[in-house]
Amino acid sequence: MRPLLAATSNFGLPYVLEWVGVVLIGAVIWRKLWPPVQRLMNGQAERIRDSLEAGKRARLAGEQALEQARQRAARAHEDAENMVRQARHTAEQLEQESGRRAEEDAQRIVARAEVEIGLERARTRSEIAAEVSDVVLRAADEVVRRELDEPTQRRLLDEAVQAAEAEAAV
Repeated sequence: MRPLLAATSNFGLPYVLEWVGVVLIGAVIWRKLWPPVQRLMNGQAERIRDSLEAGKRARLAGEQALEQARQRAARAHEDAENMVRQARHTAEQLEQESGRRAEEDAQRIVARAEVEIGLERARTRSEIAAEVSDVVLRAADEVVRRELDEPTQRRLLDEAVQAAEAEAAV
């Protein structure tokens, strides 16, 4: 085995040629292979930049669409609240209107009943007056038949008239 120092001290022609070969291969790679690789890398970088820009634009468009959707949802929510508020107001109005109509109907029914009661009273009084007249006529007829004396006849007629007036007053 050779010592490590001996190998490093041998910088002869083969070593220099190896370095010249490495440099020449590096120059050929740099001159011939690097430009296409560079173009590929630049194209890839450009595509990546374009994709990033497209992603940013898409993100901004998405954010705008989301904001518009939120605004539409807020407007829809407000519209729904307005509709509910309006429906409640309409229901209250209908309830009040129904109550008012029911009150008016009740008042009409009471008024009609009062009119009917008044008519029935008048008819009843008329019937009573007719009956009283019949009673008075019968009494007068009875008076005439008995041929009572005049003071007795007057007394009987006065009593019949008073009874008829008392009944009519009721």
